[in-house]
Amino acid sequence: MDDAAITNKELEGKWIFKTIGGNEVLKEKAGKEFPFVKFNTAAGTISGNTGCNVFNGNVNESGGTMSFSSMTTTKMFCSDASYELDITSVFFSKYQYMYKIDNG
Repeated sequence: MDDAAITNKELEGKWIFKTIGGNEVLKEKAGKEFPFVKFNTAAGTISGNTGCNVFNGNVNESGGTMSFSSMTTTKMFCSDASYELDITSVFFSKYQYMYKIDNG
């Protein structure tokens, strides 16, 4: 593991994507499964589904920013998975991301 750690325990569990790139996620465009991400704060890992493919890896989070490493994904072809590229471009990049938990 690449020193993966999650300090914000509020991230624990499964999060369903409501919007991606500012656009509402629609069931008819979601693919086989509604896209989600799941954080395991104890292990410092992330897993999820793009609507077609499953992904997982390590997450390093602290002070409102996070980055991802050692990411893997299945590579199934799904003609109806409109959100695939948007999701993988975030989790498979080398950038750090700022986040905010909106409890609304």
